Amino acid sequence: MAPVCICTLVTDSYRAHGEVLARSAREQNPDAEVVVLRLETGPILELGLERRELLRLAAIYTVAELAGALKPYLIRHLLQQGADTVIFLDADTEVLAPLDLAVALASEHGVVLTPHITTPHAEFEPWFLLSGMLNAGFLAVGRDGGPFLDWWAARTVRHCHVAIHEGNCAEQRWLDFALPLFGAYVLRDPSYNVMGWNLHERPVPPVTFFHFCGGFDPHRTDTLATMPGLPWPSPDEYPAVAEICRAYAAKLLAAGYDDARRQPYRYGVTSDGVTLDPVIRRLYRESLLEAEAKGGDEPPNPFVEGARFVDWLLEPVGDTGLNRYLLGLHDGRADLRTVFADVPGADSARFIEWVIGEPTNRQTIPALFVPSADR
Repeated sequence: MAPVCICTLVTDSYRAHGEVLARSAREQNPDAEVVVLRLETGPILELGLERRELLRLAAIYTVAELAGALKPYLIRHLLQQGADTVIFLDADTEVLAPLDLAVALASEHGVVLTPHITTPHAEFEPWFLLSGMLNAGFLAVGRDGGPFLDWWAARTVRHCHVAIHEGNCAEQRWLDFALPLFGAYVLRDPSYNVMGWNLHERPVPPVTFFHFCGGFDPHRTDTLATMPGLPWPSPDEYPAVAEICRAYAAKLLAAGYDDARRQPYRYGVTSDGVTLDPVIRRLYRESLLEAEAKGGDEPPNPFVEGARFVDWLLEPVGDTGLNRYLLGLHDGRADLRTVFADVPGADSARFIEWVIGEPTNRQTIPALFVPSADR
């Protein structure tokens, strides 16, 4: 293992992103070792997780959440393999200059992080109140960062889900603790982690690395991000950024972006082919946490016991006509809890009528979990 290691995590659908990142990291840091770990086909178990635990995580989390949960494990593994400094970058990143400053600071401080912004931005600030001020798309960790990684891994293993209005933003929200608890260094260099929401303060060039967060589409280079609900600037407002976007888009497409993005996610369906939607993942996580806290039986794993897992979701809730899935759907939505306040209870029949009769439910609720009716 080289003294400096640059790493990322990708799914099969992000293979092109990983290739472009790896190539740019090697070009700018020729003495560094570059590791791209593929979540679906890579040697994940080498990170110190048992297979059963990995499958628990894959059931609990969406693909983005799973990647976030495994970040501290990957960084810690590479340090254990002999690296002196490990730099993690999200796969949708291109390195445009050497990362020497990050390496030096990680050696001195143990943990180096970057903020989303360093000057006020009224439009983005409400988002950062919910998602945190530090961006998890970059970390530089040196030999002294071990206690932080142990602490972070212990949190992300069960609490890496996204529930923004509950104060949870996957692995990222935890980074706010890294400053007071572990003395992490906040790198404010304007060339590091340039993103759509800090272009207002970043004179470009120079750019050490550009983070194409927010769902950059290489077929739409006039749009910096496709993630809705945020005031993304147009690349055309920043000629240097527009050129970076066009060049990056060409590299993604040449690396097979279109074919890669069509790849299905391995952990998106059960072993019996049932799609794991947000309701199912939340039910599995809550039941697993309860079992671990009370010493009870954990729920069947959807990737090992697909049929038993579906039967578990179909288990009736008393004599209400509800099953576990429908009760989970109700409990997870504030609007349904308001309209059908007594579920399970007096409002159960009305709730089931809504489940069966609301036309939009045919696209959002799997028919498997809907009580028999003429749909």
